[in-house]
Amino acid sequence: MTDEELRFEKMQKIRKIVMIVVICLLLVWIIIFLYITFTEDNSPKVDTNYENNQKLMEEAVRNYYHDDMLENNTMVISLKKMYDNNLIDKLETSYHEECIDMASYARVKKLEDKYQLDVVLVCGNNHKTLTSYYDLECGLTCPAIEE
Repeated sequence: MTDEELRFEKMQKIRKIVMIVVICLLLVWIIIFLYITFTEDNSPKVDTNYENNQKLMEEAVRNYYHDDMLENNTMVISLKKMYDNNLIDKLETSYHEECIDMASYARVKKLEDKYQLDVVLVCGNNHKTLTSYYDLECGLTCPAIEE
């Protein structure tokens, strides 16, 4: 074999090795991405920041609300209004998806024996409702009632 053929053969081997390394790295990246994105039962992982955002909204409403705001035993406040009134800072998920301020809201409803507080938060593809109940005597200033 000539020098030229040896170099060509060596280059072919290097190309094969580089291709194998690139494919292996790509496979590792895909596996890591899938592992991070999904739990073992193939459902999306829980975004703890999302749940914290719901708690922040709930706390903002509890600090903002007072009885004379109830109209027909219900009060609704959108996330946009919370932003406008500086009750809460901009919310986003751990995946940096902004929460939709016109679709997200909190609703306080006076029932016969308690208050019901629903916090609906819409961020990206997530749409969840957090419901809490409070004693009529002390309203939203007391801790939530266990249901």
